Amino acid sequence: MLDYQTYLSQVRRNAYEADPAFRAHWLAGLPETWRAWSDTRARQVGALAATRWTELGQRANENPPKLHVRNAWGEDIYSVEVHPDYDQLAREAYEAGVVWPRFNAHLNGGKAPWSVVFGLGYLFGQAEQGMFCPICLTAGTAWLLERFGDEELKRRYLTRVASPDYDQLLEGAMFLTEREGGSDVGAARCEARMEGGQWRLYGDKWFASNAGRAGAMMVLARPQGAAAGTRGLGLFLVPRELGNGERNAIRIHRLKDKLGTRSMPSGELTFEGAIAYPVGAVEHGFAQMAEMLNLSRLYNAVGSISNMRRVLRTAIAYQGARSAFGHAVDQYPMAQAQLIEQTIEQEAATRITFETIGWLDRVEAGNPGARGEKLLRVLTPMIKYHTARASVDMASWGAEALGGNGYIEEWPMARYLRDAQVLPIWEGTTNILVLDVLRSFAKEGTGPVLLAELGNRLEADFGPALAPWREALAREVADAEQQLLALLELDDAGRTCHAKAWCDRMVRLTQGVLLLETAAQELAAGRGRAVLVLAHFLRRHFAPGDWRERMRGPSPALGYEAIVHHAPISADAAIALLREGAPALR
Repeated sequence: MLDYQTYLSQVRRNAYEADPAFRAHWLAGLPETWRAWSDTRARQVGALAATRWTELGQRANENPPKLHVRNAWGEDIYSVEVHPDYDQLAREAYEAGVVWPRFNAHLNGGKAPWSVVFGLGYLFGQAEQGMFCPICLTAGTAWLLERFGDEELKRRYLTRVASPDYDQLLEGAMFLTEREGGSDVGAARCEARMEGGQWRLYGDKWFASNAGRAGAMMVLARPQGAAAGTRGLGLFLVPRELGNGERNAIRIHRLKDKLGTRSMPSGELTFEGAIAYPVGAVEHGFAQMAEMLNLSRLYNAVGSISNMRRVLRTAIAYQGARSAFGHAVDQYPMAQAQLIEQTIEQEAATRITFETIGWLDRVEAGNPGARGEKLLRVLTPMIKYHTARASVDMASWGAEALGGNGYIEEWPMARYLRDAQVLPIWEGTTNILVLDVLRSFAKEGTGPVLLAELGNRLEADFGPALAPWREALAREVADAEQQLLALLELDDAGRTCHAKAWCDRMVRLTQGVLLLETAAQELAAGRGRAVLVLAHFLRRHFAPGDWRERMRGPSPALGYEAIVHHAPISADAAIALLREGAPALR
């Protein structure tokens, strides 16, 4: 039996207000000048994301885009029609601030840090994942223009790509993939030719997201006579329309019939002499595009954790409203243990993602220099692959948590599962990302820097209550250093085969340190939820001993109300609860 009204009242709760763990660490990480504005805007976005935007996104997915090749007069138009609800959702989301605050002077004449727009994007992604891709592409296009575009290009395009007015907005796109290459971008054959003093592009792009919607496309193409591989690629901005309103020479062959993110058009297209403008030095095109690629990986991670969060919200609401065998499902210990596990996995993934975004903000501000750049360099691919896989796993669990209804399209979990599967593929599969981590070891020496960062943070005084866990994490960090040295001594084949295990361990260690810091902060304030979260996390990922010791430890369902529903619990009560559940802690 399902109490449907109870389910709806819970699943439609403000996505921001219903997520106090995110709210606390997000606001704490923002500059003080941006906290009040961000908090107010996030409450507005969170309310819409849980209600109106979810409904608009659902209808947009049920009515995917259509390609119109010709008009009634037989003229080629290559126009993409989206459902009106998709267009309305885009208007409201962009104007709400998912991109423009980062690029427009606003509070006290300053631009927002990335953490602000990513926080709003995290809430938006809980409503609609398909549109989160164009949001990412638009922000990335603006970023490339800001960093590498000349003044004329900025004047003509940056002001519109970053516009807070939807009627003036040009959405962005990033076109890399070709049939010849896939992840091997250096195999690209799209060609740039200088004709009559103007660059023109010729060639195909195989997976062009936001096709027909993007007004400013960032495209990699090889200038005639340039070297093979990535070093010979140039970066070009290709407008959809020219200054006179004429369509640029771009032919859209078809739209992809995708597993998920169906609301957003992805197509196959050919440049047939399309006018293009170089962005930065043509000979540095791939290096410049790599900046957008890394930003897109952060967007991928935010999309992953937001999808995890909406799966979790739905499962919590459903199991609280569903009765079986005389009790609500969420009153059974096994269900409680699973909800605790998934809550903590989503929370830990969110913490490490916004920690990495914080490093991006610090690097852009010039602080703390090379160390920050190396941490950002190694964490970005690691969190991308970790959160993407975690999102798929959680969506699969979420479908099971709803039972038969989880497999039915009238319920949201089927769409959440379909939407999740693009995340491990978009912007590099797991293998590609692990290889990128290995490259960062060789070129920037990032592994020891990450280990040193964790070691330094563990030198803080966490107090006697947390000292055993601090010491356990410190031992793990020291052992991970030995594991890294052994990894680097292997030949290339062995290194690539064993690198993921080290990366996985470092993700968990970083999450553990972040959760330890939060637990210390809450303990100092007299609160105990974060202590319970930390205990469960370390027990799952780092608990020593055999099955006997594990069975004598805290129950996997311990602290359910405090962890899943954020019921208040004092620091003393949390510690007492752990001791009662685990005699070894006495």
